[in-house]
Amino acid sequence: MPSQPELIAQRCVHAIIEMASCRACADACPRDAWILDEEQLGFDPEACTGCGRCAAACPTDAIQPLAEPWLGQDRRGRRALFIACGPDPDEPGILPCIHAATPRQLLQAALAGAATLHLAAPDCNPCPQARPGLFQHFGQINRLLMESGRPPLRLNESAPETWRAERDRFQPLPEPDAARRGFLKSLAPPADETNEPEPSIHWPLPLAALLPASDQETLYPAAPKLNQTACTGCDACTRLCPTGALALAPEPAPEPAAYRITPALCTGCALCADLCQQHALTIETWTRAAPATIPLRENRCPRCGVRYHQPAANPQTEHCPICRKLEHRQKLFVVED
Repeated sequence: MPSQPELIAQRCVHAIIEMASCRACADACPRDAWILDEEQLGFDPEACTGCGRCAAACPTDAIQPLAEPWLGQDRRGRRALFIACGPDPDEPGILPCIHAATPRQLLQAALAGAATLHLAAPDCNPCPQARPGLFQHFGQINRLLMESGRPPLRLNESAPETWRAERDRFQPLPEPDAARRGFLKSLAPPADETNEPEPSIHWPLPLAALLPASDQETLYPAAPKLNQTACTGCDACTRLCPTGALALAPEPAPEPAAYRITPALCTGCALCADLCQQHALTIETWTRAAPATIPLRENRCPRCGVRYHQPAANPQTEHCPICRKLEHRQKLFVVED
């Protein structure tokens, strides 16, 4: 039986909210092994061929890759990434399907110094698993690299025999010694100068967060867009966002609180948009955006007495989101400390 994909349930949006709209794994699977209905996400191991396409499509890295492309270095120190498909997973660079290579694997290889992707291009036409994947991800990662001022990966397609001969000219990357690791760590910028959110055991850094932080408009794989006039300020999106792309940022007095949008931290999981009852949030993919701070105006509800806030650009409303939803048909009593 082929290898089966491993799911990290804590990262899957369907394990977080029932109304999650993501169906990336189901759409990518050529054999319908992932089953998504109105009630749950299921998996049929008998239908799975172990191609690994679902892992490459998952926006939250909830499905673990079945194999890794091979990154090597030649005698002159030049680095290259090697990908081919074949039946032997122990051979360097062999994946169950070339389209199983994930965007994260491509970007990390480029950031590690790979200049070329050597691909043993198979004839995908008769293959039932042939769907756009690797080439789409390759183009998207190159857009990110060029946007950050880095050279794009070059693509070299060749026959399997030529590919193996080229791969054999390369050696595994040398392991850095402890002293060098410590030196490089000392050169790293402070945590507040990077895109890295609070540490999480469940969610890896989004792709754009692996690149230098920018306060200017730039290209992102995904970015939240907030309609300030529709937002009621319920804070549900900031409480749910697992990576901090949407966050409530209390400002030092006398400055008001604000919503902080950090596109570099967005995975495109769409949890925020799925949850928002006011449809004030949308997720735009491969779009230009910039970090944004949205000031909030604070009020006290005359109906229930609770304090609430909403975007300052939203027309003034008299009551809190709960009282507006109930249309004042019920009496609410709030006890504050």
